[in-house]
Amino acid sequence: MGAVAIKYKWATLLLILLLFSTSVQAQSELVDNGDFETGDYDGWTAVYTGNEMYCYVGWEIEDGFTGCIFPYFDRLAGNYSAVNDFDGSVSQFYMYQDVTIPSGVVANFSFIYRIQYYNDPVFPWILPRTFDVQVRDPDTDALLGTLHSFVTNIPSDCGEVTCSGAGGPVENITKFDTGLVTVGPVDMSAWAGQTVRLYFLENIPEYMTGGAIIVIDNISVMATPCSPHECHDSSASPVRNAYNTQMPTLVWGRISWAQQYQLQVADNDSFIAPVIDAMIAPEELPQFTTEALSSGRYFWRVRVQAANNSWGDWSQLDEFYILEN
Repeated sequence: MGAVAIKYKWATLLLILLLFSTSVQAQSELVDNGDFETGDYDGWTAVYTGNEMYCYVGWEIEDGFTGCIFPYFDRLAGNYSAVNDFDGSVSQFYMYQDVTIPSGVVANFSFIYRIQYYNDPVFPWILPRTFDVQVRDPDTDALLGTLHSFVTNIPSDCGEVTCSGAGGPVENITKFDTGLVTVGPVDMSAWAGQTVRLYFLENIPEYMTGGAIIVIDNISVMATPCSPHECHDSSASPVRNAYNTQMPTLVWGRISWAQQYQLQVADNDSFIAPVIDAMIAPEELPQFTTEALSSGRYFWRVRVQAANNSWGDWSQLDEFYILEN
């Protein structure tokens, strides 16, 4: 009885230590130069597909910026931010980086941005401009998912300013501002065990219908280790009853008339040479904390002895896993 109580206390202590250790698991950043503090696009591919028209600034790294239409636009964080600005042709801006998400992690995506744009008073847009953050296949460029989307509104009137006057001053156009937008965390764990392309895409579908400026910063995919039953690894099957301790506690239903219980644990479902074969008194809790087990897959079962000393049938076997320590 005393030995079981000691084992129970040690199991509780191990559980507390386990919870503490998992709460301080090391995180790792999977995006290279997501804050652009190198002062350039190192780690990224950044492309503009349109033609330089009335006003255009392609992908730049700026510590402060004066746009084509908008006044001075400060960086969002740190010393530098990614920025582009346009007022011209049908075009796309896109920026991407291939990111490898390891197996056995929870991966969370986040970033910040701000967009200012206007609707031309003479040639207002009919089709909205869009900004999407996508996940793509790096080999085929196929779209795998979308992490965030922004779509400009299509105003029925000019809103807070006057629309009259072709070629008029900036004050006579309709201007919009998202303010600082914080996105995330967005779970990317569905792609654990894979390399994917993190793809930022701006689409301008119409010619000369109003300019815009966008600033992006603090792009992050943060990976945190997880146990198999917590992870969403697409390359692995679900794992039940996985333990981070070598001494799991196995629990079964109490039988009121039990004289004693017999519990067996084996590394095979035939229970040939079980690694544990234990007798548990009925007055004890219907549970058993194992001795230290090596990592791997185990099977266990239990049966009960009646007052006439006869044994009932073995329970349906169950399994559990001891994770690498």
